[in-house]
Amino acid sequence: MYSMFAVVDAASGQIIGMAGFVGPPIDNELEVVGSVVPQRQNQGYAGEVLPYLVNWRSRTQRSRP
Repeated sequence: MYSMFAVVDAASGQIIGMAGFVGPPIDNELEVVGSVVPQRQNQGYAGEVLPYLVNWRSRTQRSRP
C-alpha cells in the first residue's frame, strides 16, 4: 500500500513536498518517506508532518480479523 500526500505551505498554498507511507506494515511498523523542495529543507516540515501522517493512519487502519 502506498499512501502519499502533498506537503503544502499553509501561508502560500504552494506544494513544497510529498510525504507518506510505502508498503504494508512489517512487524506492525510502517516506513515513512518524504521529500521537501531544496529551498524549504531544514525548516522543520518533517516534524510538523509526521503527527498528521500517524493520525491519518490510525484513523484509516483496517481492522484485523
